[in-house]
Amino acid sequence: MKPAKMKEHLVNALFPTYERKFKTVRPLNVMNVSWLVRGARSYLYDLQSRDKKIAKTYNHHLIRGSAGHAYISKMLHDEEETTHLIKYRLPYVWKNKPYKDIILLGHYDNIFKNCLMEHKFPEKQASPGTMACARRQLGAYAKMFQFTKDKTFEDYFIVYLNHDINLEKLTPAQIEFGWNFVKKTAREVARSLDLP
Repeated sequence: MKPAKMKEHLVNALFPTYERKFKTVRPLNVMNVSWLVRGARSYLYDLQSRDKKIAKTYNHHLIRGSAGHAYISKMLHDEEETTHLIKYRLPYVWKNKPYKDIILLGHYDNIFKNCLMEHKFPEKQASPGTMACARRQLGAYAKMFQFTKDKTFEDYFIVYLNHDINLEKLTPAQIEFGWNFVKKTAREVARSLDLP
């Protein structure tokens, strides 16, 4: 086998589509929190890229993050990553599409010692943008647990792992902001997708 063909096989195996990884097909009203935290324009761009089936390439950050998540879950004796799923039905009236509401999907990282955690693996210091997205993501997950499972946690931590373990504890205001940001973004995306 030629190296280029092997590379193609490896890229396809290591970077499956969301649908292949989680064995599901997502209609447009099913939105992933980890995409929404970056805003409506970014979400729509990513969706358009996915729909155009733009060629996949090697993604060092994805490999680093996936390996880190798997290791942490193993060491915490936690379930497989694919079972860390939470869903929330956000009321929304679609005018031109055959959907009911918006379904928010969240893949949270870990629950440990009654704390909900979101892990990030920056190569250097986490950028302000990465930190803002992580706060929004964890805030949304906190509220999704509260509303769908009537579950609150003792604390909510973003765990930054690069050359050390750095923790950021979310405040109630940050949790509320993250949740509101994700809801607002989901509705903005839905309005854009619901055009005639």
